[in-house]
Amino acid sequence: MNLDKYFEKIYKENYCDLCMYIYRMVSDDNLVEDIVQETFYEAYRKRKLLYQHPKPVGWLYITARYKMLKLSKKNKDIIIRNCEIEGQEEDVNFNYIDLEKSLEKYLTEKEITMLKDYIINGYTAKEMSLKLGISEGAVKTRVFRIKEKIKKNIKLDMILFICIIWGIGS
Repeated sequence: MNLDKYFEKIYKENYCDLCMYIYRMVSDDNLVEDIVQETFYEAYRKRKLLYQHPKPVGWLYITARYKMLKLSKKNKDIIIRNCEIEGQEEDVNFNYIDLEKSLEKYLTEKEITMLKDYIINGYTAKEMSLKLGISEGAVKTRVFRIKEKIKKNIKLDMILFICIIWGIGS
């Protein structure tokens, strides 16, 4: 198959899904578009590698996620949108430091660091297991329990944050 045609096929098949994936984490439509376009620009530049990759769609999602994380580190804000609670759409802009301070009421410093590494910094369970010296299963269990602890103890504004992380309401 011609590499340009292959790229066009990948683009057409995955553009909308990739937009929705990023949209769940970022509220600015223009930012979503920028991240997706940068992802496909990178895919086009590396289309030969992408053609040979065993999971090209996974490559797109991982690349988009890294592009989003890179932008969020520059911005230092976490923007959350479209989580409906009782039929009301809320747009919330959490400053990262305020978010961490809010979590201190409910979580230990160790739990906050683990959650931050897993969700904000994008570490995989495998990477965290190596860092912490525990199994991948233990990492996943701890992260799940931390999320449950937040879910049980957090106020309404923080529930919006959890909705986006878990993909509820989108």
